Amino acid sequence: MVRIVMSKNRKASAQVELFKTWLSRSGDSPLSISLRSFSGTYVLSHFLQSQFAIFSPRLEYLDLAIPCDAMYMVRSHMPLLRHLELTLTSIPFWGLDALTPFDRSPLLTHIVLERFYNQFILQLPWTQFTHLEVQYLTLAECAEILCDAIRLVHCTFGIRPSDQRMDIPLVPPHDRLQHLVLRPGLNQSQDRDLWRLFDRLTLPALRTLEVFDFGLNPDSLEAFISRSRCSLHQLHVTEGNGMLSEILDDERLPSVGRDVLEGSGLEVYS
Repeated sequence: MVRIVMSKNRKASAQVELFKTWLSRSGDSPLSISLRSFSGTYVLSHFLQSQFAIFSPRLEYLDLAIPCDAMYMVRSHMPLLRHLELTLTSIPFWGLDALTPFDRSPLLTHIVLERFYNQFILQLPWTQFTHLEVQYLTLAECAEILCDAIRLVHCTFGIRPSDQRMDIPLVPPHDRLQHLVLRPGLNQSQDRDLWRLFDRLTLPALRTLEVFDFGLNPDSLEAFISRSRCSLHQLHVTEGNGMLSEILDDERLPSVGRDVLEGSGLEVYS
C-alpha cells in the first residue's frame, strides 16, 4: 500500500516527487494506493491532473479522501479496480454536473462511502457492486440504492434522520442480499421510523441481520421475516431500549422463535 497525505506544506510536494520516482521504477504491477487530502491544494490538483491517468490503469485498491470539487480530475480508465474507499471531505456544491468517475471500472465490486454522498453529484455503477458500506444515508436513500444494487451480497448502511418525512420506494425482492447491517450514521441519533424501511423490503436470501432497536417495531420485523421467507441465522440487536429483545424472549414473535431462535441459534444483543 502506497500512502500519500496531501497538505499545504513542502512535505506534500516531497511525497509526490518520491511517489513519481517509485512509480517509474515499479513496472506494471497492480497498485494499492491511499490518497488523502482534507482541503483543496495546488499540490493535490497538479498531482491528480498530471499523474492520476498514468497510474490509474494499474489500480486494484484505491482509498481516496479528497474535496468534492476535486473529483472531476479522478475520472479515468481503471480496468483492474476492485475495491474503493471514498471519502468526500467537503460538502458537495449544488449545481455541479453529475460525476461518473468509476463508469470504466468493470471489476469494481467492493465500495465504502464515508461522510457525504449525494446521488445527484456522484453517480456510481450500482448494479455491479456485491459489497457495499455507506455511512450517511436517509431511509429513502437506502431503499433507492437497494433498488439499483441488485447484485449486493453484503450491505452496511449508516442511517441519519431525515429533515422531513420522505416517501420510501418499494424495493423489488432482492434475491442475493445475505447480510444487512443498519447502524446510526456518523454518531447521529437513531431514526425512530426504521420500520418504514423494513415495510418496503423483501429479502429472501437474508442470513444475517444487524439492526438498532429504536424505531423498529415487532410487527414490522415479523411481517418482514414472514414476507421474505428467509432462513435467518443471526439477528443482532445492537442499540436501543431492549424492546425487540424482550419480545423475542417472550416468544411474542412466533415465526422468529420457531424458524430462527430454535432452528438456527439466534443471537440478540441489546
